[in-house]
Amino acid sequence: MDFINETFDKAKDLFSVAKQKTEEAVNVGKQKLDIAAVENKIAKLYTKLGKEAFSVLANMENMPQEIAGLIEEIKGNKELLASLKSDLGKMQHKRECHKCGCVVGEDAVFCNRCGEKLTFEE
Repeated sequence: MDFINETFDKAKDLFSVAKQKTEEAVNVGKQKLDIAAVENKIAKLYTKLGKEAFSVLANMENMPQEIAGLIEEIKGNKELLASLKSDLGKMQHKRECHKCGCVVGEDAVFCNRCGEKLTFEE
């Protein structure tokens, strides 16, 4: 009988340790997910701040040359991106809504996202 009780106690201790290790692993995983979520939120806030700062600085006179160069580079890349998207849309027989930027079929009359009536331009 002692052998059975001893074996039972050892098994109970083993399961207790396994449970504790599993709980620790779960807590570490949750903490890592929380950290990643906060890092993602910070990155989005930096992006939002950068866009807001760009809007303000783009219309500012007498800005430092370094900032002016970056603004011009961003503007040039935005124009290039618009051109590339337009070319891709033509290849895929699609176009962008002029109001919200949603990609719609080239024969769509209304935007799927905002409901704007679309115009047909040659």
